[in-house]
Amino acid sequence: MYRLRGIYFRRENAILKKAVRLQHRLDREKAAANRELQERVRSLEADKYTLSVHLKRARPQGPGGIQERAVPPGGFQERERVFFFQARRAS
Repeated sequence: MYRLRGIYFRRENAILKKAVRLQHRLDREKAAANRELQERVRSLEADKYTLSVHLKRARPQGPGGIQERAVPPGGFQERERVFFFQARRAS
């Protein structure tokens, strides 16, 4: 009887050890994935800050703060072409 108990407990112990090893491996994988995501977030935040600085420098500053320039739907070249044709018709 004691011998059967010993076999049962050794089997249970082996199963529990295997479960602990598996859980430990999964925890390590999750931690590695979490570190990668944190690095990516830091990188994206740095890129966002850099782009915001470049955007602020590119926009003209007026007395009331940042003033946005109105760009026509076709861009500035389209507007110049329209003015050119209007001036031609007027002549």
